[in-house]
Amino acid sequence: VTVVNDTEPFRVTLVYTDYPAATSAQLALVNDIDLTVMSADGHKHFPNGKTTEDRLNNVEGIEVLSPIPGIYTVQVSGYNIPYGKNGAQPYALVISGALE
Repeated sequence: VTVVNDTEPFRVTLVYTDYPAATSAQLALVNDIDLTVMSADGHKHFPNGKTTEDRLNNVEGIEVLSPIPGIYTVQVSGYNIPYGKNGAQPYALVISGALE
């Protein structure tokens, strides 16, 4: 949970190194983890300008250009992780903006 104010954009970026896909694979993403942000007014934000989860990229970013002040909930969840390290996918998460 992160508290923000409206003085600057609120940004969250998720990145991870994916397991290599087969060269003939139609879908190159193997392990798929998802990023969402719930804003203070209950609006759910999805990454990369999408209106649903991103099933194609291992770099996902959410940008709230004019955040309303309040509590924002950042969620990272595993959708499909067939080749995770001990059942998990390591990742990095960066949060920036006017944090209190």
